[in-house]
Amino acid sequence: MLRLSALLLLAALALGACAGPAAPSLTPAPGATSAPSSESGAEPVTIGFAAQEYERPIYEPLIERFEQENPGIRIQFVPIDDLMREVAPEDFSTQINRRIAASADTAMPFFIQAEDIAAGTFADLKPLIDADPTFDPDDFHPGALETYTVDGGVYAIPRTLTVALLSYNRDLFAAHGVGEPPLDVTWSELLALAEQFGSRRGSEIETYGYADWSNGLFPLLGLLDESGVNLFAAGASGLRLDDPRVEEALARIAALGESGALNLPQQNGTGNAGDFGQLIGEGRVAMWPADAFYLGPDGSSPAFEIGAAPLPQTALPLFGTGQGYVMSGGTQHQQEAWRWLSFLSRQDTSGGARPARARCRRGARWRTRAATGRCSTRAPPQRSARRSSAR
Repeated sequence: MLRLSALLLLAALALGACAGPAAPSLTPAPGATSAPSSESGAEPVTIGFAAQEYERPIYEPLIERFEQENPGIRIQFVPIDDLMREVAPEDFSTQINRRIAASADTAMPFFIQAEDIAAGTFADLKPLIDADPTFDPDDFHPGALETYTVDGGVYAIPRTLTVALLSYNRDLFAAHGVGEPPLDVTWSELLALAEQFGSRRGSEIETYGYADWSNGLFPLLGLLDESGVNLFAAGASGLRLDDPRVEEALARIAALGESGALNLPQQNGTGNAGDFGQLIGEGRVAMWPADAFYLGPDGSSPAFEIGAAPLPQTALPLFGTGQGYVMSGGTQHQQEAWRWLSFLSRQDTSGGARPARARCRRGARWRTRAATGRCSTRAPPQRSARRSSAR
């Protein structure tokens, strides 16, 4: 119990840790400093673009096309995976964005925190948006740009919008005679539902009520938020472990993990947090975040029916409701970097998620209007995945 409590609280405080008011020491992206402006008629300007390595196949064709349309600019793909290895795990939340901004002119980061904006890690894009007659802010879904707007400045161009969904095994719910989650389910209600599914056989947990990758952190934050405790507002100095609300929430999470209502790998020895994807596929988990379980590469459905409901919100010190493109506060080529970001904002890189641009979605299909032609069409998420014919 004590070990679990310490791990959860440390994780929460590390996520919300302040990066400090001092501006980071930003160095331009490799190759970007020595290249003269593309308008000078000399060598092309090199703009670094940081993204995760697994997305390289998505961006390489776009880079090739952009460079053909903009012969004075070259885009250099910078794997964020390499930058992550340069940051200590305990410093990840405070240092990864500084490292990204110091290594690339543009990026698609994991998250944006208030400290990134205060420290100038990422540039304010509002002046560039206002000066670009080809960029239409009204083409985004209502509120999309606003999620990255602070004090009138815009610090990211939305790539996707995220609607947090809860998936659940409808077969398990029916077999246990449990009513399906309501559309306005809270964390307390979700965990009460989870208690009705956790089951053990000796030392092995046969069925879990709820599983995600947070090892109990998100449910803990949800319970604390419902009781009026905000860890990120309190910080390390203001957190009191003897607060009855904190003690009660920690004890509840630990008990849920012991019973199997929650999948807590570090407490019950079920392996890595990522292993719950296999447990879901085996029909051993009642509820999970929708993006935590993917269908097979052929799109085949699992051997059970999947229902969906909104996932309870978790208060996190982050900006945005999806993914967004940013510009380094240290870039020496804002105009060229903006041209690349503006181009990216018109492409379909959503991978099936909800694109941020309103024109990306037409009727029952995803669509985007690119600079030339149309982007690929993707099917939208559905209320439930039907049973596979094979049982």
